[in-house]
Amino acid sequence: IIDKLKAFFGAIVQGAKDVVGAILEWWKLRKRFSGPDGKPHSLFFRGERASATLRIASDETDYRGYISGLKIEDGDTKKVQARQSAFTALSSIESLRLRNKDDGSKTEEFRTQLDLLSEATKVLMAGAKGVPKSTPPIYGGQSSGGFATSMTINVLSSEGPAGTQPSELSGPVWNVLKQRYEQPGSARRFYKLGHLLSWQLHGPGDVWSNLTPQSESGNQKFERGEGERQIKRLVNDEKKAVRLSVTAAYGRNPDKDRIVAQWQAASDGQLAQKRAILDAEDHVATSLQYSYKIVFADGRPVDNGTEVSGSAPNDIRQQADKYHLRGL
Repeated sequence: IIDKLKAFFGAIVQGAKDVVGAILEWWKLRKRFSGPDGKPHSLFFRGERASATLRIASDETDYRGYISGLKIEDGDTKKVQARQSAFTALSSIESLRLRNKDDGSKTEEFRTQLDLLSEATKVLMAGAKGVPKSTPPIYGGQSSGGFATSMTINVLSSEGPAGTQPSELSGPVWNVLKQRYEQPGSARRFYKLGHLLSWQLHGPGDVWSNLTPQSESGNQKFERGEGERQIKRLVNDEKKAVRLSVTAAYGRNPDKDRIVAQWQAASDGQLAQKRAILDAEDHVATSLQYSYKIVFADGRPVDNGTEVSGSAPNDIRQQADKYHLRGL
């Protein structure tokens, strides 16, 4: 909105230059544009002449009320000064409106104050400073295998601590699982540790309460599917805030006897190691289930956001010929 706001006021200046000798009726100015989410927005004056007030956004609101409602920390001197400048420019516009009741003869003075107002508003709305800070995630207990079970974060925004990618952690079950590789002779492990709360959304990669083993396909389905990808877009690109819950579902029931019998029939020399991996996989999540809803957008809380939910399966290919040890 702010980038478009600046462009709008720039268009006012250019328009004034193009209309030589004409008197612009300033209260008829309107700028339509689409926000990052594709929704339509407008910047315009409501009313005519002395009664005209500057309005903003798709949910029409008074500009003075919009600026007054912005949350600014007392220590943010730059924004405190910018808001004072915005109020000063807005007061000048309101004064001009009263003195210029019937025509557009004061267009040049309006343009000057709008330029000042746009600069101050740009500072106020720059970056992600208009969104609330993320609250700490709430984790559930660890599973019987020592992995994450659930994570809920009531306010997830672009403002928060830096996340971290998975560390080289150690654990009884994980130490067995990481012996499985994608292909014979491959250097890439079959399992990776996946975040319930992405490291790109402030999630830590060094605590078991936020990590669970995923296959490559399982990780991609969760990370690149409509769940996490959409959340990243809302939070990091559109600067909204969401409430997010992620649950790791456990409870596998493979036909282990059949798989082991195939290894035995083939006189597999790595039978003991593979069977240990197969048993450890009882502790690997079957899916990651998520739900989220928008709780803050366009500079204000959202009380009736729509709940979105889904599930990303964690396929681990439990067939006898899909188990490989490094170098074998």
